[in-house]
Amino acid sequence: MTFLLRLYHHTTGEDIFKIVNNYISRGGLCRLHNVTAREFPHTGILRRVRLDPLPEILQLHFGHTPYLTTTATAHAACYQHLCRCEAGYFYTTPYDICSGTCSTDELQDSFTEYPDSALLRHYLDRLDGLSLEDCKDRCQDDKTCLTFDFRAHGGLCRLHNVTARQSPSHWYPKTSKGWTHYQRSCNSTLATHHTWYNLLCNTKVDCPDPNSDCLSHRCRCHSGLHFNETEKKCVVTRTCVDWNDKGAKSGVYTIQLPDNNRAVRVWCDMDTAGGGWLVFQRRRDFTVDFNRSFTEYVNGFGDITGDFWLGLFTLHALVEKQYVHLRVDIIDGSGRRRYAEYDEFSMWGADGNYELFRRFFLGDAGDGLAPNDYGGFSTYDRDPTGCVRKRHSAWWYPPDCGSTYLNSPYAYGNAWGDFYNLQFSEMKLKPLDSTELYTPPP
Repeated sequence: MTFLLRLYHHTTGEDIFKIVNNYISRGGLCRLHNVTAREFPHTGILRRVRLDPLPEILQLHFGHTPYLTTTATAHAACYQHLCRCEAGYFYTTPYDICSGTCSTDELQDSFTEYPDSALLRHYLDRLDGLSLEDCKDRCQDDKTCLTFDFRAHGGLCRLHNVTARQSPSHWYPKTSKGWTHYQRSCNSTLATHHTWYNLLCNTKVDCPDPNSDCLSHRCRCHSGLHFNETEKKCVVTRTCVDWNDKGAKSGVYTIQLPDNNRAVRVWCDMDTAGGGWLVFQRRRDFTVDFNRSFTEYVNGFGDITGDFWLGLFTLHALVEKQYVHLRVDIIDGSGRRRYAEYDEFSMWGADGNYELFRRFFLGDAGDGLAPNDYGGFSTYDRDPTGCVRKRHSAWWYPPDCGSTYLNSPYAYGNAWGDFYNLQFSEMKLKPLDSTELYTPPP
């Protein structure tokens, strides 16, 4: 049976009538189309989904037809009786689909609305006393603005550079009374054999690279790969710098180690000192026990989104075949942020007890690793100098134990040179750019 549904064009406010649904009550069979029989007389089906039985979220109440913003089924949902893209997916014209990404050049000046919803972080700007149109204009004028929240009472306007999908832990749908969340729409083109990356697709066949796939209606590279603009193909992602060059934000990414192409999940810091830093140690909330055995420090442990140690084995693989920078960020006992950078950092493997070497220091935290050169890594069950017992921290220790250690199991039990009771520490790497050789100060 065929039904004529009333569609609501979210940009112009016009009503459009189109045959979009075939439904048979017996068996709950549902077939959704983005064309009419007249537009596609031979087969009539471009995308077909069998929902058996039809879930309530997509049941169309034919006696009381809802307004629809799109006929696409993937990543579409019924939101307050209107069919629209799930929050975080871009309503994309001219193909009426919900896309997971949208490039800056494709962003449109129209928005999808999500009443009683808000994103409570990642503010580009926070403005009060504005009208809705003024708030929209502010977002449209900023190419990095993807979404905004507005509350009429007080004219509160909050601009964001992320979507609800990119920051799910800060997304409060249907519970933020008085607020309305707005996400920009998108206009894109279909992928072709010569131009395909991040363009629209229906199936994997539309994406010509063998290492690509159609993900959320976009041709993207497989996990662990990134698109090389020069070669126009998907290549191995080996560093956080590769992800940073693609405009990625700080978060968890997959890279392949240079020694054996083993895929590993890492945290990439895209906000500090130009971005592209691979974090291998973090102490932030002290919820992870760092009083671990040598084997655990070799293999790694913790929560990569919180406190963690990436592992000596992986760390050695990262520095064995390339020159890298080392950066250490700390917050001292008074709450002041400080840093130490080393323009060269290397480390022996298991045969050398993971001894470290560093040179060319700069920063305001002091050269906390100066005494630690060629110090082997020690843990409570492998403590030849007794320093772990004395400092209560696994670390690279010099013969006199030194005054730097960041892996104490106790909150505020860590130190970096002259700074004690550290509230935070983060250690990170970035490949040394051979075109920018470091020249130490005189």
